[in-house]
Amino acid sequence: MANSFGSLYVGASGLQSASHGLNTTSNNLTNVNTEGYVREQVVYEDRTYRKIGNAAISTQYAGLGVQVGTIVHNRDIFLDKAYRQENGRYSFYSASSEAVQEVITHLQETEGKAFKEAIADFEEA
Repeated sequence: MANSFGSLYVGASGLQSASHGLNTTSNNLTNVNTEGYVREQVVYEDRTYRKIGNAAISTQYAGLGVQVGTIVHNRDIFLDKAYRQENGRYSFYSASSEAVQEVITHLQETEGKAFKEAIADFEEA
């Protein structure tokens, strides 16, 4: 770096990236009980490098700090599978319950006595 401010810029980039990380963490904590929310994770990456000279063996570079590369949604395949399975069961039993309610509505009975008597009469016939 040509001057001492370069080090300050590197430090500032680290603080800004850490701030983005804390914002993502607070977002995760805020939405932890939200149905269907997927945890996010910040992936950091290097900023560009500046060539500062040549050594006997290799070229010398100075880094210009860090930046947020991307924000990744972390999903667990086992939890996804379990969620889909339980959601399918819920849908099955919900549809079954709706079908039973339709039968009850069409037969116009709430306690089942008239239908039981009609089945008994049918069996006797």
